[in-house]
Parts: sequence; structure tokens; C-alpha cells
Amino acid sequence: MLAVIVGLIGGTLSGLTGLGGGFIMVPLLVYFFGMSQHGAQGTSLAVLLPPLGLLAFMQYYRNGHVDVHVAVLVAVGFSPLVVNTRLSIERYAIPMAEILAPPVLEELSQPRPTRPLLAHGQAPKLPSPKQKSEVSHPCH
Repeated sequence: MLAVIVGLIGGTLSGLTGLGGGFIMVPLLVYFFGMSQHGAQGTSLAVLLPPLGLLAFMQYYRNGHVDVHVAVLVAVGFSPLVVNTRLSIERYAIPMAEILAPPVLEELSQPRPTRPLLAHGQAPKLPSPKQKSEVSHPCH
């Protein structure tokens, strides 16, 4: 029963705000079911796929806005590359980020000298009202 209530809350908030799984469903699943972040993300994707993926596809298909032949061919190329890219990121990019992030963050955290926007603390010179009216407007 709790799962249905969480679904009702998540669906209502998603409908009202236009925000979805990552912002609404994941925190609800973590809080109410004690899921890990990754467990909640995976469950959220499973929850959102039918109403967002399938039902949205059906609406576009009914209105004649889906080229099924092209979609199948694109999916044939898209799907393996998504998996391959994800595996490559896990294998190379994450360890590289763990190596590079600390020195970069350390450098960014160092105080930087500041300089005044105007030399010697001078105030900007604004035109007087008389000078403003004398300046021609490009549209006139």
C-alpha cells in the first residue's frame, strides 16, 4: 500500500511541477523504502518508463509522427554504443576523475587577488540629464 501512496504522491508532484524521477521519485524511494541512491534510480526508471516512454511513443505514433523504420535502425546503432560508452566511462573516466579532481579542486580553492573594477576607486562618470537628452538614439 505504501508503494501505491508513494506513486500517487510522485505522480501528483511530477504532474504539478513537470519534474520527474531524479528530483521527485528518487528521494521518495530513498526516504520511504530505505533504498540506496542507485537502487532508487533504477526503480525510478522502471516506474517512469511505461507512462513516459511507451505512452508518449503511442501518442506520437497515433498522430503519425513516428518513422518506425528509421527508429529501429537508429536503435540498432544507438543501443550498443550507449552500453560501450558507459562501460568505457566506468573503466577510464571515473578513475581519471579521481586522480585529476583533487589537484584541480585544490587550485580552484586558493584565494585569488582581487582588483577594483575602476582604477583607484573612481566612481563611474554618468552623463548628466542634459547630456542624456542630447545623445541621439539610433532609432530616431
